[in-house]
Amino acid sequence: MAAAGGLGFLAAGYKPTAAVVSEIEAVRRGGARTFGVNVFLAGDATTDPAGVAAYRERLRPLAASLGVETGQPRWDDD
Repeated sequence: MAAAGGLGFLAAGYKPTAAVVSEIEAVRRGGARTFGVNVFLAGDATTDPAGVAAYRERLRPLAASLGVETGQPRWDDD
């Protein structure tokens, strides 16, 4: 899809980690070099904010190496 100018995404929400890993591997075996994985944290503001913040900090170096910023957690939409 990326070769045609689009960017495909795998849906990862509510799936077990093993299933997402398997799907990523299948996409890579299929020859896709560029694709996204839609990951989200289901919950509300009562979800562990410190844990979410710590995870965001762990992702920050990777995001910076790709020239992007990590997103802000939002609890007002799905």
